[in-house]
Amino acid sequence: MRAFAREPFHQWMVPDPSAWAAKAPRYFASYIKMIRRDGYADTVGSGQGAALWLSPDKPGGGMLSRFQVPFVLWRLAGQRFSDVWSVIPLINRHRPQDPHWYLDIIGVDPTHGRAGIGSALLAHGLERCDQSGKAVFLDTLSADNTRFYEKHGFEVTANFTLPSGLPIWTMVRPPAG
Repeated sequence: MRAFAREPFHQWMVPDPSAWAAKAPRYFASYIKMIRRDGYADTVGSGQGAALWLSPDKPGGGMLSRFQVPFVLWRLAGQRFSDVWSVIPLINRHRPQDPHWYLDIIGVDPTHGRAGIGSALLAHGLERCDQSGKAVFLDTLSADNTRFYEKHGFEVTANFTLPSGLPIWTMVRPPAG
């Protein structure tokens, strides 16, 4: 959770650090539970890092998750819920048409940064994706992150500005092999 406390989208969604600290644990617990039902949640240690992947057969999550996601986001975003919810179709316009994996979230606790945890989480998940023969899609709000992902075979497919004023990049990586 600390990995996302300074992430631009989460700061915009929940600008008050004390509100973030109070709401984030419940949000991530619910979200990880949904992801495990509809994809994979790879974790390292006790919260040192995590990568959340939606599988190609449930690119928007399963039926139960489709009903739960709005509620989980509303609990986190509060008054900003409608603004947050409006971002999803903007990102989805740039998703590949073919079945693909979606790297929904990847993060490393800042106290464990630069130790290779993010690269290890990503490599582990990409191996699974490559075995399936499917591409991977992701979005990021950081130019620095695009360079990290490019080192792992991703290419920028779009760069635009969200209504919040935040820049966003969408990226795709074809399956290796």
